[in-house]
Amino acid sequence: MSGWKILGVAVAVIIVTAVAAGTLMYFRLVPIPGPLLALLAGAREPEYSARFYPPDTMAYGWITLVPGEGQIADMQDIWGRLNEYPGFEDFVEEAKIDFLDETGIDFDEEVLPWVGPEISGGVIDYDPGAETIRAAVTVGVRDEDAAEIFLEKWIRYMEDQTNADFKTHSHAGVTIFEDESAYQAYSVSGDWLVYATDTTTLISILDRINGDNEDSLAGTEIFAQARAALPEKRFHSGYVNYPAVLDAIGEEDQLFAPAIPGVIGPSAFAEHAPEWVAISGSWVERGLVVEMVSPTVSDLGLNVPDLANPAAILPQDTFGFMAASFDPNVDNWRKVLSEYYLRDVLPDAAMIGEINDSLVGMTPDGGPALSADATLSDALDLGFSLAEQFTGIDLEKDFFGHLDGNLIVGVRDFDFRGVAADPTGNPVDVTVMLSYNQGGGEPLADTMADVADLLTNFVGLMPEGIDVGAENDAEVFDLNQFGDLAGGRIGYRPGYVLHDGYLTIGSTEDALTTTVELQNGGGDGLASDDEFNRALSHLPPARQFLGYIAVSRIVDQVGADGFGNNADRFQVIDETLGVVAFSSEIDTDYSRTATVLTLFPQ
Repeated sequence: MSGWKILGVAVAVIIVTAVAAGTLMYFRLVPIPGPLLALLAGAREPEYSARFYPPDTMAYGWITLVPGEGQIADMQDIWGRLNEYPGFEDFVEEAKIDFLDETGIDFDEEVLPWVGPEISGGVIDYDPGAETIRAAVTVGVRDEDAAEIFLEKWIRYMEDQTNADFKTHSHAGVTIFEDESAYQAYSVSGDWLVYATDTTTLISILDRINGDNEDSLAGTEIFAQARAALPEKRFHSGYVNYPAVLDAIGEEDQLFAPAIPGVIGPSAFAEHAPEWVAISGSWVERGLVVEMVSPTVSDLGLNVPDLANPAAILPQDTFGFMAASFDPNVDNWRKVLSEYYLRDVLPDAAMIGEINDSLVGMTPDGGPALSADATLSDALDLGFSLAEQFTGIDLEKDFFGHLDGNLIVGVRDFDFRGVAADPTGNPVDVTVMLSYNQGGGEPLADTMADVADLLTNFVGLMPEGIDVGAENDAEVFDLNQFGDLAGGRIGYRPGYVLHDGYLTIGSTEDALTTTVELQNGGGDGLASDDEFNRALSHLPPARQFLGYIAVSRIVDQVGADGFGNNADRFQVIDETLGVVAFSSEIDTDYSRTATVLTLFPQ
């Protein structure tokens, strides 16, 4: 078995088992004052175990079972509600039986008695070329004798699973079980059970636990900055030394998908990479909030407006939406994109030549479209030039020049099965809304009229003026002339309308009518939905991006059939999950993304 597989078995099983064991222990003991007080007495400050890891640790994760800031009451409430469902109790019992059958270890008798309130793990070093990794896990211990008995049984289990041959020796008065050929070393030292991929790493952790080495991750300035940026209310956290990760992955950087320049991205944007990325989670009333933060590397020189509340003009039965604010000034984007070479973003720099070959004769001067040193700004200008050649529309002047910087994309609830059975005959109401600036309505209407003419001349679609309650008629296109090609009736009637500061493009006439009705103050909007507002209350008020998914509607659509026809299990999911909302914003200090999952909607 390879080092990676063994590491996966050891780390994953230990962490998941420890977290599950500790969580079960904690909630099962809530009604019993004595054991609960004992557990609370073992609680420490957040990221306490970071003092056990080397200062060059690349990534670190921490979780506590007794968080502060009122989270214990929220955890207790959530657990109490879950335990009211027979399907959840059956799931827990089956999991414990499976664990016993797999490992020979009784969860209640041999795990619960010793697990303490804190679990952590760290990746210290990684060499992708050699496929080697140095990592460690620490698990809090309340009963050292019980922990040692568990570890002995665990060693026997791992010998059976990985063909390891553990040897024992002593260090600083504690016994170490090791088989470095199997990437495994274990020990119990006072309040901690420690796992590491090698003995050297294990000993370095033990020395810090014993106070023999004060040089640690907790003492580094970069880790202190990450901790300070996290919200005080948290029960888990994670930290990544981002430059160290970029250095380690080297040529493997294509594993990381390209992201927004200046935020978090692959090595193509390494000069704009943040020093660290941190994540945290907190329990809230009937919900969970996760936040990711990194230092702001650059404001990019963009002028991004405040994001208006999209819920006021989205229907209450919205299945999901995303809204973002952006800088509509193309010149500002040129300045930003001119700092990045196109060759660094493409999978292969030779693709520039392939792009040029495909564009022969399309450029105004007939020469190569892009040079070997072309930037993303050059690519943007090329796109604008080609668009104007083919359409006659100057997108920068006639389109973006009239926008105000808010984008909303919304999808209304729909019948999953109906759409799957007849995609064209069962249209989904989708709206795309772009805000326009003062005085931009009429010229933007002229631009959209030019677009409609292109659809008529080159596609054969004839626009029809429809009264949807707006200042002017909406322009709607009937697609049923393509019905034979689609194999039947087409229910989609896409169109657009300009009204109340927004250009709205809808997939159906109903989508346009509903949007205009909400803009005029009629109908029930998402802003009146209690579950949406509960989720929104846990997100930071400042935001440049906002998203929402009605998870409960997904569960309703999937139904019990999608969960193996287990009515009890389905009831747990159906009555537990609410909605997910997420937002992000960038200020002069930090880039933050927050996600909230609501539970037990009322």
